[in-house]
Amino acid sequence: MRDKQIRLVKSHIINLNFNIMLRWTVTFIILAIVAGIFGFGGIAAGAASIAKILFFIFLVLFIISLISGRTRV
Repeated sequence: MRDKQIRLVKSHIINLNFNIMLRWTVTFIILAIVAGIFGFGGIAAGAASIAKILFFIFLVLFIISLISGRTRV
């Protein structure tokens, strides 16, 4: 019983980390779009680069979690 609870808590922590990373990715994408609309090309490019990096980090971590079997319970 205790092991099941520990696994459940760990899976929720991992899912929370994925959610936080996706939120930051979406935040930087929105920032890039808004900056691009208002003509701030440098800021838009920087925010888009950060969003792309965060997205690929999320994608790699997600694939690793699927391979290791740490999916939602």
